[in-house]
Amino acid sequence: MKAYGFIHTHSEYSLKDAPLKLADIVKEAKKMGATAIALTDHGTAAGWIEFYDLCKNEGIKPILGVEAYIRSETNSRTHLILLAKNYTGYKEISQAISDSNENIERIADMDIPIMTKEILQKYLHGDNVIVTSACVSGVLSEILLSRKKIQEQVDSIKKKMDDYYSPYDTGYLKNKELVSSLDTEIAKLTAKKEKLEIIAKRNFREQKKSLSIYKKEDLSLYEERKKQLEKEEQETKEAKKSVSEIKKQIQNKKRSRTLINGRCKDAEKKQQKYIEAEAEICKLTKKLTTEEGAIQKVKKEISWYTSFLGESFYIELQNHGLAEEAYVMPILASIAKEMKIPLVASNDVHILRKEDADIRQFIRSLRFKKYEEIGIADKELYMKDDKELSNALLKILPKDAVLKAMKGIKNICDSCNLVIPDTKHYPRYRDGNGNIVADSAALLRKKTLEGIPQRYPDGMDDERTKQMEYELNIIINMGYADYLLIVADYVNYAKEYSKKIGKGIGYGVGPGRGSGAGCIVNYLLGITDVEPVTYGLLFQRFLNPERVSMPDIDVDFSEEVREATIDYCRRKYGIISVAGIRTVGTQQGKMVVRNAARFLGWKYPDEKEKYQQLGSAIASAITSSVNKEIDEIRKEFSDSLSENILSIATRAEGIANSFGVHAAGVIIGDGQPLKEIIPLLYNTKKAQWVIQCDMNKGERMGCLKMDFLGLKNLDIMTNSIRLIYKRKGISIDLSNLPFEDVVFKEIFAKGNTGCVFQFESGGMKQMLVKFGPESFEDIILLVASYRPGPMQYIPDMIEIKHKRKKAEYIIPQLEDILGKTYGQCIYQEQLMDIFHKCAGFSLGKADLIRRFMSKKKEELFLKEKEPFLEGIIKKGASRKDAEKYWNELVEFAKYAFNKSHAAAYAVISYQTAYLKYHYPIEYMCGVLICAKIEKLPVYLYECKKCNVQVEAPDINLSEEDFFIKNNKIYFGLSKIKGVGEAGKIIIEERKNGKFVSFADFLLRVNIDIGK
Repeated sequence: MKAYGFIHTHSEYSLKDAPLKLADIVKEAKKMGATAIALTDHGTAAGWIEFYDLCKNEGIKPILGVEAYIRSETNSRTHLILLAKNYTGYKEISQAISDSNENIERIADMDIPIMTKEILQKYLHGDNVIVTSACVSGVLSEILLSRKKIQEQVDSIKKKMDDYYSPYDTGYLKNKELVSSLDTEIAKLTAKKEKLEIIAKRNFREQKKSLSIYKKEDLSLYEERKKQLEKEEQETKEAKKSVSEIKKQIQNKKRSRTLINGRCKDAEKKQQKYIEAEAEICKLTKKLTTEEGAIQKVKKEISWYTSFLGESFYIELQNHGLAEEAYVMPILASIAKEMKIPLVASNDVHILRKEDADIRQFIRSLRFKKYEEIGIADKELYMKDDKELSNALLKILPKDAVLKAMKGIKNICDSCNLVIPDTKHYPRYRDGNGNIVADSAALLRKKTLEGIPQRYPDGMDDERTKQMEYELNIIINMGYADYLLIVADYVNYAKEYSKKIGKGIGYGVGPGRGSGAGCIVNYLLGITDVEPVTYGLLFQRFLNPERVSMPDIDVDFSEEVREATIDYCRRKYGIISVAGIRTVGTQQGKMVVRNAARFLGWKYPDEKEKYQQLGSAIASAITSSVNKEIDEIRKEFSDSLSENILSIATRAEGIANSFGVHAAGVIIGDGQPLKEIIPLLYNTKKAQWVIQCDMNKGERMGCLKMDFLGLKNLDIMTNSIRLIYKRKGISIDLSNLPFEDVVFKEIFAKGNTGCVFQFESGGMKQMLVKFGPESFEDIILLVASYRPGPMQYIPDMIEIKHKRKKAEYIIPQLEDILGKTYGQCIYQEQLMDIFHKCAGFSLGKADLIRRFMSKKKEELFLKEKEPFLEGIIKKGASRKDAEKYWNELVEFAKYAFNKSHAAAYAVISYQTAYLKYHYPIEYMCGVLICAKIEKLPVYLYECKKCNVQVEAPDINLSEEDFFIKNNKIYFGLSKIKGVGEAGKIIIEERKNGKFVSFADFLLRVNIDIGK
C-alpha cells in the first residue's frame, strides 16, 4: 500500500460533495508513504492554510491547488486543476480564485464561482503553476463528450416526439381536409337555405282578395290568376319543408365539423411541442461534429493552454469505471502522444475508503434534496495506492500511456515546492489625506500625551506617568504603534459619527472590552473608558513582552455606527485591503440527526413518516453533540430505524455544510490586494468579501484581525440619551457618570435589574439581593464571578462581605490583592499579582504561568511550582500552607476571569442602571425601540414595574416606533406583530387627515401591504 503522491484530492470544503476532514487526508497520505499531496477543492481554497500546516507537521509536501469551474463554449462549468509550484504560483492561483468569485452562479442552493479564460490568462504562468485537464467533466473531456451528449439529447428529444402530434400526420391532414369540405358544404347549404327562406316567408292574403274581383269581371283572367296563386302557394309550402330539412343538414354537418375540428386543435397543441422539438434538434445538429471534428477541437484547446503554460499543462487520466472515461481517456492519451503533452494519473479522491461512499451519498442527497444512488464509480473515489491506480488505468489504456501517467505524479510532486513566507502584512497608520505616517511611534506618543488633559484635568501623578512611559516603550519596541493608532482612529471616528447623526448626542462605542482596558495608553487615546490603575488592571494581560503575540483590542459598536465605521476603514485603507473573515457552518447535533432522518425517508419512502418522527424525537434528546452523547441516546433509542439514523449522524457530524461570515472580525491589510495573500470569497447572502480561511489562519498568514462587535445596549443608551436631551434639554455624558450610592442601593442591591446589562436573569437578581453591592468594585466582581466555576465562591464572599465570616490569608500580602474580592481569587490579574508580588516573578512571567494554568498545560506550569513555593515561603508561609495554596491556585486558574473585560462591562451595567434609575421613561422607551417583537412582553412588564405607562397602539397617534408623549410611551405601529413596513403606509396616509372610522381606515390604506 504505497503511493508517491496525490494530485487530485477533495476535502469537506468541496461542500456537499466530499466528507473528508483535512487531518484525515494527511494522516492517510502519511500512512501510505506519500511524499506530497495536493488539495484541489471545487472552486475554493478554504482549506489551504490549515492543510499546509497539517502537511508540514507530518513531514509531507503540501501542494495547494483548486479544481476550478471553467466557462467553455459547451458548458459553463467544465473542470480544470490548478496547482501552485511555488509561492508566486500560490499568489497567481489565489488571485484567479478571488476573481472567479465575481462570476457567481447559483446552482442547487450553492454559490458556484466561475473562472473564465480571461482570468486564467491574466494570472497564470507556466513557471509557477501546473494545470491539468482534470476529470471526465474536464475542459478536454467535455469537448469529446459534448458530441456524445448532443447526440443523446437529440435521441432523447426524438423519443419524446413520439408522444407529440406531427403536422405531417395523415390522420390529422385528412381531418383538416374534412373540416374544409364541411365548411364548403355548410356554406352552400346556408346559401340555399337563405334563398328558400325568402320563398317560404311569402304571404298571399292580398292576392286572394284581388282574385275575387277578377272572378266578377273576367272569368278567364280569374282562372289564370288562380292557377298562378296555387302554384306559388305550393312552392312556398315546399320551400318551408326544404328549409327545415336543410337546417337539420347544416346542424348535423356543424356538429361533425366541431368534433373533427376539435381533434385538429388538440393535435395542433401537441404539434407546437413537435415544432419546438424539431427546432431544437436543428439547433443541436448544427453543433454536432464528427469524432474527428471533436478531436481537432481538443487539440485546439490544448494549444490554447500550452500557449501560456508550456510544459506545465498536463493531460490527466482517470478511471473510476465510467463508460464516459473508457471513451475519452484513450483518445486523450493518444492526443497527448501525438502533441507531446505530459500525462498524469490520478484518482478523483472524495473519500478515504470504499466503505465511506454512503456518507458522501448522504451529503450529496442533502445537496440535491433527493435520494442519490451509489454508483459503481462512487465507490472508486478513494485514496488508491499506486498499484491500484495503475491497475485501474490499465483496464482502459495502453501500458505505455499508464507508465507515463504514473511517472507524471512524481514529476508534479517533485516540481511543486511551495513555501509560504512568514511575512507580516500589518497596515500602516494613514493620516487624514490617506498618506502613511512615517514616524508612527512619535505620533503615538504625541496623541497619547494629548489625551492627558481630557482624562486627567488635574494632571497625571507619578505612578500613572511612569506606567504610561513603560507602556509606550513596550508598544513601540514591539512594533504596535500603528496598530493602536489605527484602532484609536476608527474608534474616535465612530464616536464622532454617532454624535453627528444624533445632532451632538450619541454613544456609538462602548467603554472597552477584553484585556485592552488594562492599558493606560488605550485610555488616553480614547480607545477605552476605564481608568486601569484605579481598578488594578494590568497592562501585561494586554501586551506581554515575554509572550510575543498580537495584542487584541475588541471594540463594541452600536449597530447604528458599526457598518459605517467598517466602511470608513475600507475608504481609508483601501477596499482591496479590507475584508471580512470566513466561517464554516457544520452539521452538528440536532441538525445532523434530522438530516439523517430526512435522507433515510427519501431512501425508504414507505418508512418516511417513521423516520421523521424518530429524527425529531432523537434530536429533542440531544443537548449538544451526537457523538458525545451517543451512549445515552442509544439506551433510549435502541430500535433498528434509530440505529440507521445514528449510524449516519455519528459519522457525518461536524462535516462542513456552508460558508458564512464572522460576526465581528475584519481583516485590514498592508495596502496590497488581500487576494495576493489569501484567496477571497464573495458571500452573496451578506454581499461581503471575506478571506477564505478562519481568523486564526488569517493571523498566521500575517494579517491583522480587528473585531468590530455590535452591542445592542449601546443603541438602547443612545436612544435614551437622545430622548432625554429632546425632552429635557439635558446632555448626558455616559463616559463620565458619577458613581452614586443611590443607584447601587435602589437598582443593584434590590435586584431591580430588569433591562440592566449583564444583570437581567432571575438568578442574578437573587444573588444581588443577597450580596448587596455597594460599589463599582462589587459590580466588577459580580460580572466576573456569576459564571460556572467561580459561582461556587459567591456564598463565601457574601458571608465575608457581611462580616459573618472572616477571610483567611496565608501571608499578609494576599489581603492587599484579594481584599476587594473578599478573599477569593476571581481575576486573572489577581493570579498574576500573586505570582508577582508574593512569589517574586515578573508580571510578564506571571502572565505566562497564568496562561499555562488556564490551558491546563501541566508540563509547563509545574516547572514553576518550586520557585513559587520558595518565593511565598520567603514571605512567611509554611511549606504545608504554600503547597495547599499552590493547589488552590491551580484550581482557581481554570475559572479566573479577565478583570479588564469585567470592568469594562461593569461600566455598561452601571450606565444602564443609572439611566433606568434617573430617567426610567426615556430608558425604557430606548429598550422598547431596540427590542425584538418576541421580547416585548418581558419589557412591557418591566415598564409596569418601573411605573412607566405604555399606551396601546392608536392608528391616529402612534408613530412607526415607540415614542414618548405626555409622559407616556406610545406603542409603535411597526412593533405590532404582522404590521411591519405597513406602519409607514398608515402614517403617510394619516397626513391626509385622521381616520374617522374603521371603514375609513380600510378604504384609505392598502392593508395587503402589511401582510
